[in-house]
Amino acid sequence: LTPLLQQVEALRAAHPGVMLAVELGYKYHFYGEDAAAANKLLRVHAYEKNECLQASVPTQTLYLHVRKLVDAGYKVGLVQQTETAALKAVSDTKSKIFERRLTQLFTKATFVGLERTDPLDTDARAVRSNERSH
Repeated sequence: LTPLLQQVEALRAAHPGVMLAVELGYKYHFYGEDAAAANKLLRVHAYEKNECLQASVPTQTLYLHVRKLVDAGYKVGLVQQTETAALKAVSDTKSKIFERRLTQLFTKATFVGLERTDPLDTDARAVRSNERSH
């Protein structure tokens, strides 16, 4: 396994029963059975890389996808990088993988009040605007 996949496996072991969305640059990636579920529920492309099924979603639409997964009954954990590229470049760990940890956990009970629609969707904005004016 690559260092990243080792990190993901350690996070999965630490958080059983949680679908992990792992931050990598400007995308969030799903691995293994999480990628298979994301492929089916979110209709995103899943592919084999380093002998592991993977799928990803852009950061801009992350919460829309998380909402769909939560609505389908999944607990979804966001795994984010805890160090920036700038800090990494001047640290003793610059040649190692970015440190990541679970920073948010979403369930049906904790996903209340967040946007259900894409804020860039002009039709949805028009509906929300119309609802506020009445």
